[in-house]
Amino acid sequence: MIRTLAYLPAGPAAPAFHRFRSPAGEHVLIVRHSRIFDLPPEAAAVFDSPSPQAEGLAEALGRSTEGEAPLEAVAMPEPQSLSLNVSASCNLSCSYCYAGRGGFGGLQPEPMSWAVARAAIDRLLAVADPSAPITVGFLGGEPFVNRSLIHQAVQYAADAARRTPRDPGASTCGSR
Repeated sequence: MIRTLAYLPAGPAAPAFHRFRSPAGEHVLIVRHSRIFDLPPEAAAVFDSPSPQAEGLAEALGRSTEGEAPLEAVAMPEPQSLSLNVSASCNLSCSYCYAGRGGFGGLQPEPMSWAVARAAIDRLLAVADPSAPITVGFLGGEPFVNRSLIHQAVQYAADAARRTPRDPGASTCGSR
């Protein structure tokens, strides 16, 4: 389910269209919905000079169709995936590591707890579209430093997904 968070209309000076030519012919980009139309010579002439007729035609070509959200709508889809940063530490300590040899500057000194992972998985399952697949991924400095949590989370997510009205075969767990 996609929720509309807000509407952000374009400013009054924002163009409604952009007229251009290519080797394939004459075209107009209708800014709203980013639509490009090929133009016959008569329509190209309308767009070539600023006029109320050009603005009206751009408005008509930029109208939202059924099922199409207006460009001004800021949409917030429900999540279908989750990446758990299970550990910032790393067992390699490479000298070239961008994360200070896996320490990440001490920003996550402790590995993720089971309570946090379980709450995140529960939240994902509560809000995700049950007709679509879900994904639980694992990342970190080296995720397998927290191997037991990964195994526990995979088992929990698989069991929880089977208890919900979704296809558990459509759900995946993985490590990046």
